Amino acid sequence: LVGHCVNFLPLRLSADLKAGFSDHLRGIGGAVLDALEHQNFDFLSFVQEVQPHRDADWAPLVSIGVNLDPSAKKMGFADLEVEAGSVGRAFENLDLFLNFVETDSDVELQCTFNTALFDEATIRRRMQEYLRLLAAAAADPAAPLGALEIIGAEDTQRLLVDWNGVATDYPRDASLADLFRGVAELHAGKTALLVADSPTDATPTRRVSYAELDRLSDQWAARLRDAGVGRGAFVGLMLPRSLDLIVGMLAALKAGAGYVPIEPGIPAAATQLIVENSQAVALLTHSSLAESLEAEGVAVLAMDAPQPELVDGQAPEVAADGGDPAYIMYTSGSTGAAKGVVVPQRAVTRLVRGGDSALLDATKVLALLAPASFDASTFEIWGALLNGATLGVPTGDQLPELSRLEDILKSSGVTTLWLTAAL
Repeated sequence: LVGHCVNFLPLRLSADLKAGFSDHLRGIGGAVLDALEHQNFDFLSFVQEVQPHRDADWAPLVSIGVNLDPSAKKMGFADLEVEAGSVGRAFENLDLFLNFVETDSDVELQCTFNTALFDEATIRRRMQEYLRLLAAAAADPAAPLGALEIIGAEDTQRLLVDWNGVATDYPRDASLADLFRGVAELHAGKTALLVADSPTDATPTRRVSYAELDRLSDQWAARLRDAGVGRGAFVGLMLPRSLDLIVGMLAALKAGAGYVPIEPGIPAAATQLIVENSQAVALLTHSSLAESLEAEGVAVLAMDAPQPELVDGQAPEVAADGGDPAYIMYTSGSTGAAKGVVVPQRAVTRLVRGGDSALLDATKVLALLAPASFDASTFEIWGALLNGATLGVPTGDQLPELSRLEDILKSSGVTTLWLTAAL
């Protein structure tokens, strides 16, 4: 009988990384012998019985195949001379297939792979790692699997040193307030914010310069200082996307405090928990939201209500630095009580100044699409305000529907976006 007589034997195997290689090998040998007891139940029948999800791009149930071709010396055909050779596979229906071929002197490892998943350079690296693993196991069979080296000195240098040499120079000790003041002085007449006053507006209705934003936030920083806010305190911001939200963030930082974004639409109990847990001493909001707040001992200031005359002039100097808190951001609490994470100011600076993940400068226009309580807003807001760029601010609590979002991006001339994968 001449032909390709193969019965594909599926195996489900696992590895205990604390076990030694010799123990692991014995366990695998036992699993293979157990499987061979059922080899007459062929793979095709097994697939038909299990009826897994089928896809023309993938083999059912298994993704990796292993085969051992025995030495040709074992093949006797009377007077017929036999010379073993390897027939390359032009196609591979598995993700990865390893073929071990016994030769006169050693064992040849052949590997075929799905080119839609891997390239040749990647597979060569994986095979070198596999051979290094086998060598380490042979040298010390009792060593735990998890302790065996698979990465060589050259790759270790590349992974741990070369690719990690990404240190950048950035103003790590400066406060966000001081950095913003420097940007506002340099770009005083430039547009800092493009604001749509109504959630239905797709076109910005107000332009706010850096000088104006600096002045407004100074005024509100003075109000917060008068309300008892100082260095190390926290200010709640229960505001929708708006000019007031940006002014409130800057005002809190200029007063020496950190800010705590609170989504206007969350339940009252969640708001109460965040205010109490953060120990906020003041809360900036709008009149329609202030009526429902129960914040005993917290100064509630409605930014849209008539205010005493605000005096122009720089906010009082506060000795904050890069190690002071920038904000506390809370989880949704979907798996229990909401939990807050305190983010230092230098972490914000490191994200948007001196890095190369995104080119941010005064020529860029960003859009504030994320809720203030979602960390993507950090990149959007401070990526603009600490680089002299312009920030488009569509007003409202919700993300604009896609048709209006397109109009917003076009009308504001947005050049840089941070979007979730779904968008």
